Amino acid sequence: GGRCVDTTRDPALVLERARLAWRVGNRDDARASLRALSRRGCPLALQVEAEVLHATMASERGEPDVAKRHLERARSRAEQSGDGESLAQVLRRLGTLEARAGRPRRAAGAYRAALGALERVGKLRDASLETTLVANLATMESWLGNLDEAERLYRVALERRRDRPIERLNTLAALALLSAARGEREQRRA
Repeated sequence: GGRCVDTTRDPALVLERARLAWRVGNRDDARASLRALSRRGCPLALQVEAEVLHATMASERGEPDVAKRHLERARSRAEQSGDGESLAQVLRRLGTLEARAGRPRRAAGAYRAALGALERVGKLRDASLETTLVANLATMESWLGNLDEAERLYRVALERRRDRPIERLNTLAALALLSAARGEREQRRA
């Protein structure tokens, strides 16, 4: 017969069980797995991932303040671990949360901090992360009315997206919208 694997001894498996439960809509099991994970010592990297999952679940429930608290804890743990790429991922999520809350200055600050964290990283596990951050920062700069900086950043993202057709089209669309905004601004001045 088959042998049942006791995943409670391996924190990585407990976290994976929480993710799977969340994906299939079993929120109670996801929360129970995360609670079990918090009761045991586990590596900082797993703590970061657990806090990000907590934040994702809070966002889904419409609790942005709770999500932000979890992301701040994830940020602190990522800083402690010295994993610049994980820190950048957390900061990207914080930036997105701030953007959704209508706080483009804070979002831009989070995206800049994420790019700064990536500058200290050698080879990235996720090569598209930096380009995504550049494009997100470009969007915030456009929201803030810094159209020249937004255009410069979108062009950087466009150059890096040569082999990613959908992202490239999205960036071209953003540049077209930026050009239209510039035209409207010029008409108002005239």
